[in-house]
Amino acid sequence: MHYLRLPEQLQQQASNLINEARNLEFQGNYLAAIEKYKNVIEILTKLIELYPDYKLNQTYIEVIGKCQAKIKELQSYLNRQQFDDSFNPWIIQKPNVKWEDVIGLEEAKNSILDSIIYPSKRPELYPLGWPRNVLLFGPPGCGKTYFCAAIANELDAELFEVDAPSIFSKWLGESEKNVERLFNLARKMEQENKIVMIFIDEVDSIFGSHTTEVGGEARVKNQFLKEMEGLKNINMNRKIYIFAATNKPWLLEHGFLRRFHLRLYIPPPNLNERKRLFIKYSSPLNPSSDVDFEKLAELTENFSSSDIKEICIRLQNSLAREIIERGYNTANLRRPQMNDFLKIINNYKPSITPELIRKYEEWNRQYKSV
Repeated sequence: MHYLRLPEQLQQQASNLINEARNLEFQGNYLAAIEKYKNVIEILTKLIELYPDYKLNQTYIEVIGKCQAKIKELQSYLNRQQFDDSFNPWIIQKPNVKWEDVIGLEEAKNSILDSIIYPSKRPELYPLGWPRNVLLFGPPGCGKTYFCAAIANELDAELFEVDAPSIFSKWLGESEKNVERLFNLARKMEQENKIVMIFIDEVDSIFGSHTTEVGGEARVKNQFLKEMEGLKNINMNRKIYIFAATNKPWLLEHGFLRRFHLRLYIPPPNLNERKRLFIKYSSPLNPSSDVDFEKLAELTENFSSSDIKEICIRLQNSLAREIIERGYNTANLRRPQMNDFLKIINNYKPSITPELIRKYEEWNRQYKSV
C-alpha cells in the first residue's frame, strides 16, 4: 500500500507546486516561480529514482523538460529586464532633418510653428498655455515621420520613438510597465530641463478600435490614457510633447482622439511639391537638361513623397545595371534623360487612390482642429 501511496503523494505535491508557480508567474513574481519549478524538478527526479519502473515515469520526464524550459524562459526574461534598466529601446538619435528640408506641408508647418515651436521658444508670450499633444494623419508615405524628425530638431528635443512592438510584451503586466517606464523616463528628462518628444508611430495599432481585444491591450490603453491624463494641463510649463502618426485615423477611439489638441492632415504632395521632390531626389543623378520636372509632376498625381523617391531610386538602379551588365569600365552613371524617367513612371503604380484621398479629406472635415 505504501508503494502505491508515496508516488501519488509526490505526484500531487508536484502538481500543487506547478499551480503555485503558474500563479506566481501570473502575478509577475518570476524569481519565486523559478524556485517552485525547481522544486517540481527535484520531486519528480526523486520519484523516478525511487521507482524506476513506475508507469508514469515517461510523463514525469516530459514534465521535468517543460519545467526546465520554463525556468530558462523566465531567467532569460529577468536578465533582459535587468539589462533594460540601463538601456531604453525608445530613445533614438534624431535624424538630421532640418525644417527647410520638409517640402510642402505649409498648413501643417504653420500650425506647428504657431502652436508648438514659437511658444516653446518664448513661453512668456503665451500665458494661456499651448498644446502639447499632436496627431498627424494622412496617406502612407507622405512624410509624417520625416516631419516629426524636423519638429524634434526645431525643438532641440530628446526624441522617443514608440510603436506597438516596443510596448507590448507577452509577459503579464509587463506592457503596462513599459508604458509607465516610458513616461517616467520622459518626466526624468523633463526634470533635467530637457524637452522630450514622444513620437508614437502607427498609433492605431495601439489605440485602434478592434472587434476583438484581449485584456492586455485594454490595460495598455488604460495605462497610456492615465499617463496622458497626468500631462493634460496645457497651462503648465510642460516640456513633454506627444506626437502620434496614423494612416488610419478612423480606427482611433474617441477617448484617445479627444486628448489631442492638434489634429493635422498630412496630404499627398501637390503639383509644385511633386516638382520640388523630383528635383531634390534626382539631384545626385545629375539629370540631363531635357528633363521636364513640371511634366513629371503632372504625370504623378496622387503619388506620395515616398513614391517619388522610389521612382528616383529605381532610375538609379536602372542606370547602374547598364554599367554592370555591359561591363563598362566606368564608375559614373550616365546622366538620366526625360525618357528614362518616363519609362520608370509608366511602370509604377501610385500607392494612393483617389477614393482613399476622399476618405482622408472627409475625416479631416469632421475632426480637424485647425
